[in-house]
Amino acid sequence: MDRRAGHSRGQLLQRWTNDYFLATPHRAVNRSGRERYALAFFCDSNIDWPVAAVPTRVGPDRPPKYSTTYYTDYMIWYQKRTYDVFGSGIKDAAE
Repeated sequence: MDRRAGHSRGQLLQRWTNDYFLATPHRAVNRSGRERYALAFFCDSNIDWPVAAVPTRVGPDRPPKYSTTYYTDYMIWYQKRTYDVFGSGIKDAAE
């Protein structure tokens, strides 16, 4: 599933809950013709904390769906995947 900018915190909640809560894609376009309200919720982690499913969401009949990683490693991976639109071969657009 392809997820883009604005989803990293939702994806962390998804990973922490072993897919109990799912990351929702951000949509800023209101085509309803009515007023719309949005409530943002942001959660973060310390840079050296492990990112793994919380113990109450895993067990013998519910194995972890994601491997354990650390917040810094996860965010580096996420930022590269989301924003590296030119590929790893281009270092500077001005070159």
